[in-house]
Amino acid sequence: SRGMARWARARLFVAAWALLGGLQERAAPWVAEGFSPLAVGCAGSRRAPGPGPVGLRDSAFSDAVPVPPPYPPGQPPPEDLVECTALSRFLTQRAVQLQLYYLEMQFDETAGTWLAEFLQPKRKDPLSPDYHGIEALPTYDSSKYVGSLLCSAEMEILVRKPMGCAAGTGHGGLNSFTGEPITRRSNPYIQPKFFEYTEIIKPFSVGEKVLASRAQVAREIAADLDFLKQEDSAIMTADGLSADTISCYSALPQEVMDTEGTGGRSSPFRLATYDLVRQMATREALFLALAKLRKVADGSARDWLSDFSKPFLETFDSHNLWSPIGGTPTVTDKFLMALASTNEEVSSPEEHGARVSLAREVVASRSTLVDQWQSELQLVEDEHQQWLEWARGILASDYDGGSHRTEED
Repeated sequence: SRGMARWARARLFVAAWALLGGLQERAAPWVAEGFSPLAVGCAGSRRAPGPGPVGLRDSAFSDAVPVPPPYPPGQPPPEDLVECTALSRFLTQRAVQLQLYYLEMQFDETAGTWLAEFLQPKRKDPLSPDYHGIEALPTYDSSKYVGSLLCSAEMEILVRKPMGCAAGTGHGGLNSFTGEPITRRSNPYIQPKFFEYTEIIKPFSVGEKVLASRAQVAREIAADLDFLKQEDSAIMTADGLSADTISCYSALPQEVMDTEGTGGRSSPFRLATYDLVRQMATREALFLALAKLRKVADGSARDWLSDFSKPFLETFDSHNLWSPIGGTPTVTDKFLMALASTNEEVSSPEEHGARVSLAREVVASRSTLVDQWQSELQLVEDEHQQWLEWARGILASDYDGGSHRTEED
């Protein structure tokens, strides 16, 4: 009938209008003045950050540092005092993740998104505080990341978000005729509304907070490495090295959760950080063991260990599920337990040519690294002081190298 046709046309008109309104909402971007394209990605709802770069190598850092950099080309930041690049980068990564966690707890979505995507290559996801892995810093060393962060220019961000029913899933009841929710988008007489506010990002201030967290993480790791030394000592002095031996002595010590020696609180990720330190130390110990085998010209053992470790290296450099209460072996435990189960042996110079298991050789190399790392971690405070003094000098000179940022309409 004519009435039914009119009703059908009305339904079609309302549906088309609702679709148009939905597209308008999705197309409503952040209006960012001087906002880097790397930091744009939220329009009304937060985009869940991914795990970040995985398995980074030298070639992956080609587009991580802005061109031109925010500091004079002839005045680069002081080099890292922590000589182990993997350890230095890990300290910075965990410090940034801590700040992302704090910003999330403060509901500061704008600053959190900016920091999560700072210097990240365009094809990489932003860094997430929940990423449980290593090698997630977008630069080859810490000095370039921290230097770029401290010297970046302040930016003013105009945030524009939808408000009212159109901003979420809420609705004003059900239409008694159609049974559909009554929302702003489905009402052709009510246009979407937005609210705006301005936020100012001060990179130098953010950098100071990152360095404060980095110093705390360094103190905690330096103290917690004592537990790794105890684990290595127990494994090395055991009568026989087997998968059961590794499993027996590799339990995460709950003492890691104790407060710092200064009486302050531990960082929220301290136990997870210790697990990652074990993972990173084991990976670096594997590389050190391979280098030792190369020096003693034991080609067969070196080739065997290299082939055996390839599938494990992929897990070392990626995000892994982890639980503080245990239950399943960690990435580190799986590798050492599998290596101990092979009963492969090698001639050890430290043992006057005696045959020792490859698993014991890796654990011995890890013990050597732990002593070196504890010594290098004492230099972190001096490292931060150098970077801050350098950055203050650059900022005082009014260098405008940060003008590489683009505007978004």
